[in-house]
Amino acid sequence: TPLIRSEVLNVLTTRSDWLMKLVDAIEDKQVSRADLSAGIRQLMITHSDKEMRTRAKELLPTSSADRLQVVKAYQPALKLNGDLARGKRVFQSVCIACHKLDGVGVDLGPNLASVTDRRPGSLLSGILDPNASVESKYGSYLASAKDGRSVLGILISENGANITIKDQANQEHVILRSELVSLTNTGRSLMPDGLETSLTQQNLADVIAYVAAAK
Repeated sequence: TPLIRSEVLNVLTTRSDWLMKLVDAIEDKQVSRADLSAGIRQLMITHSDKEMRTRAKELLPTSSADRLQVVKAYQPALKLNGDLARGKRVFQSVCIACHKLDGVGVDLGPNLASVTDRRPGSLLSGILDPNASVESKYGSYLASAKDGRSVLGILISENGANITIKDQANQEHVILRSELVSLTNTGRSLMPDGLETSLTQQNLADVIAYVAAAK
């Protein structure tokens, strides 16, 4: 089932050797790229292992390396009439892994109900170029442990004994300081580039209308 498949994939990302096997499976078409969550994609393309990053970027290309050009190309979406009902369905299929709205989703990314700038142009840029402006508390960290685990997520707490990172599956990982090999701020949001590859211009218009109307 999708739930079990998602849980298995999340476990595979916790160790570098397992993650490399996952890449092998994707290349052999035993695992579909469509099954990978945004968090797993982000982990793969920002991994500390150079071979992993290289292979992942080849497997998971975005439609354009230049986000400004992508935003420009999708400006026509701002002239379309957005449908709230369709926008809600788009939100629930694409955005709920990180965001919550109308009681549905996960409070991992910014609370969209509290977003002050809901101008369509700003929302379009935020969707297509999520790393243009990342609040420090929503920046992602990559933690590597001595037992081979690698965890990418939001750093939600830290003290002298351990750190706690919440991944995109909304799971919390506690790593002892004594077991921590490295903790790197990626400077990026967990929200990935390239969402336009799975959204039409009308999809964007619909989800923008839905978020803009949220209370």
